[in-house]
Amino acid sequence: MRAPLTAFLAHFPPPATAQLAELAPDPAFSAIVTTEPGYVWPDILAEGDELAAGVVLLTAPGAMGKSAAARAIASALRAPLVDLSKLRVGSNSLTGLLTQVLGWGQAPSFIQALQQGAATIVLDGLDEAQLASGRDNFEAFLGDIRNLLASGQGVGQVVMLGRPDAVETTYYGLATIGLEPQRVELAPLSLEQSCDLIDSALDARTVAGRTFTVHRTHRMPFGELRDRLFRDIGVALTGDDTWSTGVHWQVSEGFLGYPPVLLALAERLAVENPAAEIGQTLNASDEKVTAGSAQGDLLRGIVEWILDRESGKVQRQMIASLGIGEGDKRGAVMYLREEQALRLIRHVSQVDFDIAAPAALAPLERAVYEEQIGDFVPDHPFLSGSLISNVVFSDYARAFAVTSPSEPLHLGQRGQLLGALPAVGPFFASFVHALARFEGGPAVISEDLVSDLIRSNAAASRGSGFATYNHIGDSASLTLQADSLATAPGGGEAQEFQVGDPDGVLELESPLARALVITEHGVVLSAANGTFTAGPGTVISAGSIEIGGELFETFGVNAQARREFGCFMIASDVTHDAKLRVSAHPPSDLIISWPQPWHQWKPYARQIRFDRSALSPRLSQQVLLGLRRILTGFHSSVQDDPSAYCEKFERFAVGTNPVFQTTLAVLMNIGIVAREGQLYRLRLEVLSRFGVSYAALHGSDFAATLEPLLAEVSKSEEFAGLDRKRGT
Repeated sequence: MRAPLTAFLAHFPPPATAQLAELAPDPAFSAIVTTEPGYVWPDILAEGDELAAGVVLLTAPGAMGKSAAARAIASALRAPLVDLSKLRVGSNSLTGLLTQVLGWGQAPSFIQALQQGAATIVLDGLDEAQLASGRDNFEAFLGDIRNLLASGQGVGQVVMLGRPDAVETTYYGLATIGLEPQRVELAPLSLEQSCDLIDSALDARTVAGRTFTVHRTHRMPFGELRDRLFRDIGVALTGDDTWSTGVHWQVSEGFLGYPPVLLALAERLAVENPAAEIGQTLNASDEKVTAGSAQGDLLRGIVEWILDRESGKVQRQMIASLGIGEGDKRGAVMYLREEQALRLIRHVSQVDFDIAAPAALAPLERAVYEEQIGDFVPDHPFLSGSLISNVVFSDYARAFAVTSPSEPLHLGQRGQLLGALPAVGPFFASFVHALARFEGGPAVISEDLVSDLIRSNAAASRGSGFATYNHIGDSASLTLQADSLATAPGGGEAQEFQVGDPDGVLELESPLARALVITEHGVVLSAANGTFTAGPGTVISAGSIEIGGELFETFGVNAQARREFGCFMIASDVTHDAKLRVSAHPPSDLIISWPQPWHQWKPYARQIRFDRSALSPRLSQQVLLGLRRILTGFHSSVQDDPSAYCEKFERFAVGTNPVFQTTLAVLMNIGIVAREGQLYRLRLEVLSRFGVSYAALHGSDFAATLEPLLAEVSKSEEFAGLDRKRGT
């Protein structure tokens, strides 16, 4: 159910009457926390409206405002805030930090108050803590929390915030040691909250040294412009021309209620004459946004409208400085989108590279132009000081850098430039998808972008996103699914990419979750801080796998809402350091199958039987994975057989993989899958005849479960056209 976060906090221990004092300050610890000015309190999604556990896990996708919520919660409860990204967690790390910062006079009494349910501590940055600490240290940290709350008295003593996968791992880790937490989720902002956030963002904006007030002093035209912009986006997202904020907001709030999107919209709405803007709200890009457009196109339109507005402002001033007539075409080529993006990237990265002034200018005009243009860049609406101000703008800049043909970005400096930009965020994949398409064709990317696109998709997901990479023969493709297959037609977008000229070695960075990678070539698993983390829901089938780092770890999810196994890997050849350690949580959720595995892998090795199949081993592997991907793509119903919308199912679950396409056709031929209008249905009664349990498909023994069905499917003549010798 949905409830205000403020109402939920009313069930927590009452705010402390005396404020803690930091005797030995630490960058990870804040005893006194204040809420950000203009903070808009969100709602939460929870199974109940009351507090029911000592540990509360608060989750949301990337850039949803978790850190701002952490500060607001800590401020409201007068609770200390710990930034786990700045703390090397491990055994006694939390109790040790409290003792170090608060001293022996305050620490014991505060810890006692926690144990008795009379105080709260807020822990932000679960994601960073997991990645930086490694599995063993993180488990020791969870044990420290359990010991801290060993008395079992009270509720709401610890609030921990992180992205969905980090929260699920923490939930499982605490539950297995006897401390079951309560999970809640930050909800997308409601219409009223979204309007408040836009107002708050504009309240903090200054123009030419003065506070922006148009949204307050011209409330009616501003509100009409804002609502028209909301409506245009709602229509484009849903394809419903009757879309209105009052009736349909909840249908589109996953996008429109996303705080970074609203902050970008606020910049779009920061105009001096809102009445003049009404009627041209989405004329931002070269092509008008139409119904059914992808979210990336909508964001691109908003971002590029802001760039164009900045271009027009600079052009007017430069025309006056250069003495160019208003009708002179030279004025129209100054400070265009590409030039702005390059100058912003150079400004943020501090990497010096040449940016050509508009070629139409005469040499003396170029000298004046270069002298003055540097004064405009620091005041660009994308910037806050020396940093990019918003994850939407930073993801656009990064996407521009990796898709632009601009010479400075491809002369050996690209890696240095990208390293100086903010990390990949939840909008990067959408922007790449929008920028990499040419004249309505597919988005074509280089192979080195695949890992970042998968990570961006995971950052945008509320826990159900999925990535599928196929490299069969000379063709490689990537499909990103950011939401559930069960949503209505048009209720979500698949992002599909073609990989141009793949060299046959795909590098994937840690962590890797909810991804299906099928390639007849090589995969390199690149460790972060010496650890490669895989799962939940990771499947890799490759010709060869190279594993870097000192530790390979995987985890599954066994939550109330769903069951997801950890990691399944099949390869013909695997290389890694002889001292590589392997850890799986739980142990049954890691399955590997390759010849002569080293000793550390043997507890997880399974000899999967493909001998009953009429197909080659390599093709049998792909059919096995295709069966699981298709069958788990259906979503259960209380009254009917599981179903999925045909168009989305074909794009998400099947995609361009010819083996998956043939597998679906065979399943339809034998009656396991049936089409009813716009729906595919999974006939559970027919499926059960092959000894397949729908629930078992999500577990770690799915290969053994599917063995009889694989043997039956492989007999079909539908596979006759595929190369049965591929990969043997």
